[in-house]
Amino acid sequence: MGESGERMEEIRLEIGAGDNPRSGYIHLDSRKLPGIEIVANADKIPLDNELCKEIYAANILEHFSWRKTEDVLKEWFRILSKGGRIELYVPDFDNLRQMENIEKALWFIYGDQDYDDNYHKAGFTFDSLKSKMLNVGFENIKRLHCIDNWALHIEGYK
Repeated sequence: MGESGERMEEIRLEIGAGDNPRSGYIHLDSRKLPGIEIVANADKIPLDNELCKEIYAANILEHFSWRKTEDVLKEWFRILSKGGRIELYVPDFDNLRQMENIEKALWFIYGDQDYDDNYHKAGFTFDSLKSKMLNVGFENIKRLHCIDNWALHIEGYK
């Protein structure tokens, strides 16, 4: 809510924007970096319920323990408006296990590890992530085209 008590305009939120924020979004990251408007953890977002008409979260969900995946998705579901869209981009274990270059596959499995919290703690296949999204309440979940052979690109709606 705004200071006057009126509901703020719905926003497009990029979660885990890092050092390359996408244009057209409000950007959230746990690190204070150029272009980041909201510095917060992606599992405790300081926004009102149903404020976001769209959420884009690339290469962030895997940074939470696999035991917390549904809790994180619940937080994102909370801030997504009814009919809102979420777009996720995560390493795809179905594709990674088929990669010929094991060193490259391991990099996508374990993460960069070049700063604190830049470690992967969860892995996904389309079916496993779809199941978790359905459990939280997302609907119309589908795989999107992805040019990266290591990634899963998926969307759902509230």
